[in-house]
Amino acid sequence: MRSIRKLSDEARSGIRSAYIITSVQQLTRELLDNAIEADSTQIQVLISLDDWSIKLTDNGIGIQKDSLAELGRSHMSSKKGSKGETLASISQLASLKITTRHASSLSTHTLIARAGHSVYFGLSLDGNRSSRGTVVTVTDIFANIPVRRKSLNKAREIHGIKSDMQSLALVHPEIAFELRNSQQILIQLPPSHDTVSRFREIFGYALAEHVEEINYHGSDHVVDGFMSLECAHSRAYQYIFVNSHLIVAGDLHSVVSTTFAESSFGVMANEPASMESNASRRHAQRYPVFLLHIHIPSSILESTYDRHHRMFYIDNQASLSNTLKQLVIDFLVKYSFISPVAESYTSASNPRHSQATTLSKSVTANKRAVSDSAVSTQQSVRSVTSPQPSRDTKKAKNENASRTSQQRRTIDVHGINSTRTSKSDWLTNVLNKWNNPTYRLLKSTTATSVDSSESRRESFKLTKADIENARVVGQVDDKFIMAVVTTKNALVAFDQHAVDERIRVERYLEALIRRDDIVLVDPPIGTLLTYEEMRTLGTNVETVEQWGFLIDIDIKPSQEHYGQVFVKTLPGVMHDRLIREPKLVQDIIQEAVARGMNESTTLNWHVMVGLCPPTLLSLVNSKACRNSIKFGDTLSMRDCEMLLQSLSHTKNPYQCAHGR
Repeated sequence: MRSIRKLSDEARSGIRSAYIITSVQQLTRELLDNAIEADSTQIQVLISLDDWSIKLTDNGIGIQKDSLAELGRSHMSSKKGSKGETLASISQLASLKITTRHASSLSTHTLIARAGHSVYFGLSLDGNRSSRGTVVTVTDIFANIPVRRKSLNKAREIHGIKSDMQSLALVHPEIAFELRNSQQILIQLPPSHDTVSRFREIFGYALAEHVEEINYHGSDHVVDGFMSLECAHSRAYQYIFVNSHLIVAGDLHSVVSTTFAESSFGVMANEPASMESNASRRHAQRYPVFLLHIHIPSSILESTYDRHHRMFYIDNQASLSNTLKQLVIDFLVKYSFISPVAESYTSASNPRHSQATTLSKSVTANKRAVSDSAVSTQQSVRSVTSPQPSRDTKKAKNENASRTSQQRRTIDVHGINSTRTSKSDWLTNVLNKWNNPTYRLLKSTTATSVDSSESRRESFKLTKADIENARVVGQVDDKFIMAVVTTKNALVAFDQHAVDERIRVERYLEALIRRDDIVLVDPPIGTLLTYEEMRTLGTNVETVEQWGFLIDIDIKPSQEHYGQVFVKTLPGVMHDRLIREPKLVQDIIQEAVARGMNESTTLNWHVMVGLCPPTLLSLVNSKACRNSIKFGDTLSMRDCEMLLQSLSHTKNPYQCAHGR
């Protein structure tokens, strides 16, 4: 057996560098942070992933000659670098060239590093810069890690770099940013005087036409930013920064989103007066648009910012969450998305107010106990008693409803009051002695002691093979297909409507994904989009065309930051409904743009269904439901057998189109 030996310094540095710099996007983000730290007011980035190179130019304070000599070594980078190892790691994974002129110097110096070693340091061979600033050029990125190059998706990397620059531009509106690739300008932002103006420059005026600016000062944190009265079709316009760092969606985002969701905000905003197709339109989800910048003293942070995961660990997160929740509530009350009464009730459950946390937990715990108790009882009854037809008089039903209402009023946060309000004696006697001439009253059977494990032992899972090999017995009550699953020695009832619905929905989705039937629309359907949606669609029209919508983009957006596109084709599966209701076309296009393009080279059914715009998926499910076999339709033995055979060949035979 060979002995274990220590890796060489060069091998250790290479492994460490590959861990620190994992993508072109992250490399660019590190360079952007360094430029911002240098007090730059102009930052330009040129990226070319065809030859794996990046060039960043800034007008920052520059780097002094003595500091430049040490810059390519570990632990000698800027304070925002990954523990001082960013530039050293870049020089391990690529060729690094830094040309800089410090504000206090008239000379321009250059450092060239490759494979972790400096190969040139001295006066710039390209002459002196006319002003202060730095140019960082990185070439041959990941040349010594070909598997890393192969695993990176170039389109995704460019999109990530663009998103990172946009987030930095939002939190630093005073800086001018520019991002180019070899074909076009991706971002060009002049300096702005505030965050709202910068947001409108990036995403268009439509999403932030009317905003409520936030300026909150607490004892240990400050929150500023804005909330918009407009909605979006995705969560892409929800930003939370902590001390100028963008935070990935997590607990703080959930607090804000949940509070919005408990109001009428997403329902009322952007809704037309027409009430047509409400059933379909409610599936076109609306999300709030907000940007919140939280300032916290570094002394109360548990640990440093996790750059890779964009997370902070905050000591007083509960207090901060309460602040964000109250800010959202104040916004919703001000614009009548919730009533003041609802606001006071919500505030009462806020831990900032008295004892609300304990009460909320108690109620939640008891709700769970109630639910568990109900499920347990239901399982026990199902195990012991067989279903029996129950007949009762209208008077008895009313009495039962009244008794249930009385029982509900006796429930408190400490649990369920199991004491039932008994029937009055006279009514009990009447019901017991009365001989109903039409329907005989049946005695109910009560399960007194049943181990719920019995029902669990009796449960089993059906496979596609079980369904395919099932032997049809026949149709029952024109509702169910009864079949014997021989492999499980069980008699199973299949809901005939759900079975046919599942078969149809997968057939429609398959046609939609493969674009088997595309219908030409004449004249084309005109649709209004926001400035950001127009720009995104112009650079990646496949996000919509992959669903059968061929788009003709009109002239540039108007001064109101809206633009018009014309839809020339529709998917054949849904074209009749979409022609009748063109508003649905707009919803689908906006959702498709928000969700993005499927990057897979193959038509993966499950991936594509996950990317399908919610409105389009809802229309497919609705059509499958309407066209499928209904309860009351009589089926022959052959019909039943064909349905089960078709069900066994579906990709998901265990759920209907609605997920049940």
